Formats: sequence, structure tokens, C-alpha cells
Amino acid sequence: MKKFFNNSTKTCDDCLSNCDNCTDATTCTLCSSGFFYEEEESANKCSACIGNCISCKDNTTCDTCVNGFHVNDNVCVSDDCADGTYWNNDDEKCDDCMLGCKTCKDATTCEQCFDPVEKC
Repeated sequence: MKKFFNNSTKTCDDCLSNCDNCTDATTCTLCSSGFFYEEEESANKCSACIGNCISCKDNTTCDTCVNGFHVNDNVCVSDDCADGTYWNNDDEKCDDCMLGCKTCKDATTCEQCFDPVEKC
């Protein structure tokens, strides 16, 4: 747990849970990855982002996802695409591989053909 210097007690005290930097026991200036700062009447805290999200402003909207996922309509969805397609980061959708290609990195780089004897 991260600490801050408490001028009143001249001691190092704990920051809020899941807080990487704070000015006092109730004010976080930087929450840990996967958390966002939430001010509540009863207590301030760093709350968890939604699933597979590493950067968010609240618990319903994701800005950045973990590897293997991308943001779609403010949530993280898997980069997995059906056979014969690949995830296109620029267009943010699954696009077709070249003809006869089962798995590819992009439109021109085939990694595996549907027919193992065929060269694609």
C-alpha cells in the first residue's frame, strides 16, 4: 500500500486502497491501473473499472483495455475473430483474410490455410 506524509502526526500513513499517489488519507491523485477515483458522501475510494479494462473514468465506461481486448461501445471485447478474419485496429472490426487463409495477422500475412496442403 502506498503512503503519504501526515504533517499533523509526523508519520507516514496509508493512502486509500488501490491508490498509487495521495495527498492525505481521503484524497487520491492517482488510482492504480484498473481503478478510478470515486468521491462519495460517506467515503472517497478507488473503485474497479469494468472487466478487462485498465483505464476508465467510471465503472461503466472503459478508455483502454488489457492486451487481447479492445474498446467497443465503451466496454472491452475480445480481439478474437472468426476463422478467415483478423482484428483490424484501424477499422476496429474483424476484416477478411486473403482467400483460402484460416488465420492471418493482416490482409496480406496468412499464418494458416484452411487446407493444410494448399499454399495460400
